Amino acid sequence: MKRVPIIFVLALAAPMATGYEVKTHSSITLNAQQQARIKTGGAASLGELGVNVDDFSSLSLSYFDMSGKSATRRHVWNFEQDLMAGIDPGSVAGWILRGAIREDDLDMAGCIFNSAVMWVHGNGTSGCNPQDDPYGNFSRVVNHFFDPLVNPSTQAGLPMAKSAPSWALGVVAAFATPLAADTSRRNHFSIIDARRSMLYALRGRDASGNAVSSEDRKAYWATAFRSLGDAMHLVQDMAQPQHIPRGGASGQRFRGLYRRTRQRQTQLSHQRPRGPRVAAARLLRLSSSTYQRILRLIQLRKRRAARRQDRPRRL
Repeated sequence: MKRVPIIFVLALAAPMATGYEVKTHSSITLNAQQQARIKTGGAASLGELGVNVDDFSSLSLSYFDMSGKSATRRHVWNFEQDLMAGIDPGSVAGWILRGAIREDDLDMAGCIFNSAVMWVHGNGTSGCNPQDDPYGNFSRVVNHFFDPLVNPSTQAGLPMAKSAPSWALGVVAAFATPLAADTSRRNHFSIIDARRSMLYALRGRDASGNAVSSEDRKAYWATAFRSLGDAMHLVQDMAQPQHIPRGGASGQRFRGLYRRTRQRQTQLSHQRPRGPRVAAARLLRLSSSTYQRILRLIQLRKRRAARRQDRPRRL
């Protein structure tokens, strides 16, 4: 009897991932950047800070990966450029897109497993991201989950993982008061790191107070915009039922509703067309019904939580 590699057994058992692909994240982020004030109304103020959003050579082709007071220089790769739809890698848009692309980084084992799942489900294979993390390669995607109804401060759905809001902000718990920075965080491209990089770029001094060169100041700007792209990626993930942890009851209900809605949409798309008005009316009714069911589910969860809190405890 031939032995089957364990990676293919797991791939057969795993459902096909239906979250946004990296190229989709890149497209959504580019559209957001082009409509943002940084592009349409903030060019003058950014110009005063030494950043020109229309000058493709205004930023560096390297950036910093910071941990505490140490900063390791990293460089651009063709992997990212191939997913940028022709955007110059040194521009503001290029660095924001780079963050949105690299936020889905996997370690080598994760790359192999992801390619195996795609191959088994008939979607070809995917190229692996560069294994260039100076502090050790790991799969960032395990920190992309969040259940807003079940323990929102820490719920991640996977062991040793952080919830997406806490991961994005770089804090211990995103909804704690007051917020506390996670000093041992593994995400070096959080909102905290974006602000640190911006500060170093503005004052021309690093974390230790040492003066930096003009090229290093551009690299700090690049780091700030890359970190912004990572955060934008996580915001996009929060719009998907696939990023609710599988262990939570609310996650199971939302995913079940999502699957039924997709199945219904598929059925409608395969029916004989009866004109654009009829099709539009059907889709409108379907969307309205789904939205109302989601609202009722959220209200039900809140009422149940309130009843549990009001229930007297047994001595």
